[in-house]
Amino acid sequence: MAALVLLLAVGLWLRRDPQPQPLNIMFLTVESWRAETAEPGRMPNLLRAAAEGSRYLNHRAISAWTAPNIIAVLTGLSPFEQGVHARGQSIDAERDVFLEDLAAKGWEVAGLQSFMTIDVFRNLGLAVEPKTDPFAWLTDRSRAGKPFVLWHHYLNTHLPYAPSEEFRGPYRELAGELDSSARARLDVVQTASTIPTGTVAFEDGDIPAVRALYLGGVAEFDTWFGTFWEFFNRSGLRDTTILVVTADHGEELFERGNVGHASTTRAGHLHEEILRVPLFIWRPGQRDGAAVEEATDHTDIVPLLRSQLGLPSRQKAPDDGSYFAATSLSGYTEANPSDPSGFEAAIIQGGWKLRLRQLRDGQVVPHLYDLDGDPDERSDLAEAEPDRVAAMSQTLLPKLLSLRRRPRTDHPPSTSVDVARPEWMTPSASRTVRYADIADGARLQWTGDPSGQYVVEYRAGDGPFALDGVLDVSGTTKDFGTVGEFYWRTWVVPYRQIKLRVMPEGREHLASEWIELTFAP
Repeated sequence: MAALVLLLAVGLWLRRDPQPQPLNIMFLTVESWRAETAEPGRMPNLLRAAAEGSRYLNHRAISAWTAPNIIAVLTGLSPFEQGVHARGQSIDAERDVFLEDLAAKGWEVAGLQSFMTIDVFRNLGLAVEPKTDPFAWLTDRSRAGKPFVLWHHYLNTHLPYAPSEEFRGPYRELAGELDSSARARLDVVQTASTIPTGTVAFEDGDIPAVRALYLGGVAEFDTWFGTFWEFFNRSGLRDTTILVVTADHGEELFERGNVGHASTTRAGHLHEEILRVPLFIWRPGQRDGAAVEEATDHTDIVPLLRSQLGLPSRQKAPDDGSYFAATSLSGYTEANPSDPSGFEAAIIQGGWKLRLRQLRDGQVVPHLYDLDGDPDERSDLAEAEPDRVAAMSQTLLPKLLSLRRRPRTDHPPSTSVDVARPEWMTPSASRTVRYADIADGARLQWTGDPSGQYVVEYRAGDGPFALDGVLDVSGTTKDFGTVGEFYWRTWVVPYRQIKLRVMPEGREHLASEWIELTFAP
């Protein structure tokens, strides 16, 4: 139903204002952005721009962590079709995806941020050109005359909540009332990119200050968007580019006792504070704002764009008019990516929402909510409504059980006959790495066959903040491109150290020596 509403709206656009030239597309996704924050008092720049676009008032994400949601936005694939439940996984290379279709038809398809090179975003059709600033890239493309697609992800609303000084006023007012213990807990919120459940004993009195920090980050994004919107219009891109602005997912702010989402709390769920996210779309020629009341989700965006561009539609998986979502419980930070700690799936039919949660022991626990009467999901009605649980489970349970526990993405082993043990070149030995050392570009390099397949194994952090995994690499260099200082301080330095070794694909007996890098600001 949601897809039909979107397609009908697009049809009206097309009849009113046909476009002789192929349109560009820009996906601007925002990290951990809750739907209710998109209101004039908090985001005046965005809401002024929305007067010229379409705002989808009942939009939802389809997972509790970033990768499945981004994949859905860029491909239209549901979480049950993707098979991406943790780091080291990607959609099947054989899938025919939207961005690859556009590239084959002449669009330039790009992402500009170094994190887009990780495995979970492989096979989406992106050509990743690691840079830090999209404005120069867009300026060049606005003059080139060739259609393009750009995905940019705004990161600064993710934990830690550390808005610039200009946006900390409400927090400063509250901080003066905090005792030393509360300040210590708030310091974690402002410095840690993950806060696993149970690692900080938050108290109810902390909630206003944490919300103030989070909302400061949202306000800072709005200021960034105001600058972007002025550029978008001044450059002429407003007349040639479809702009899609949405979130990867929402964010829990203590509704269930945690702060963050699946990858940061390691206690993922599909409550509404995680699923309800904003969606705004601006189209060339559209100057009247529109508010769309019908329910939509991330899998509806690509069908809309295909129709807008005049491309054949692709059959979506049948959904009988229901909404579906699914997540692993720890997302990117699952301790064992090939065997996640558990899964949760959700369905919404009418005003009823059913969540089914399954842990490794196989037991499935239902939770049922009446969203019309209980939008905050405070009253679990599963025991009171067994017949409704049974009826909705007939549709949802097979989907939950279909979620694949699968190993990391593999590539064919090197075909070289003589494979030598690789030796580290960059860095050549264990050392301390500061931002100044990698400001112009970060890379790993080793000796070996330039056409071979290699695996870089890593072990970062310790205790509840430990993270390990592998990176699959073609050739003897893993180039991360330019890494921004905010990214370095937020997602790299908190792990303090990382151990690395490299080996030819499928030949662990030829692994290099471990090297250890210690991170410093």
